[in-house]
Amino acid sequence: MNQPLSEFSATCDEAYSLALAENQHLKHAQQAPDGILRGRKQELLARLNKALPALHDMKASHLTADARKEVARLRERILQTLHLDRENEQLLLRGSLMRPGAAVPTAPATHPASAARAYMGA
Repeated sequence: MNQPLSEFSATCDEAYSLALAENQHLKHAQQAPDGILRGRKQELLARLNKALPALHDMKASHLTADARKEVARLRERILQTLHLDRENEQLLLRGSLMRPGAAVPTAPATHPASAARAYMGA
């Protein structure tokens, strides 16, 4: 396997592991992860941005059979990571809405007659 593909592979696997760790944290702590996980995500994003240009230069026709298998595995890993990330977003949203003491926006109580007057313009 060539160098850019192996670096990207390691980075994708790390992204999945990080998303999994964040998922477990969100399920157990029911709150946003600490700064350490966010810092790791930022560092990982920088590495991904660095690895992508080298992948763009690769030609699919020049890949070996093993490299093609690795590309297929990476596609699956990326889809797994995206799915897990979506679940993490939902857990974050649910946790922020369910947090004790968090104000849930509600409409003020109105009397039906005043609502009718407002609707009729009177």
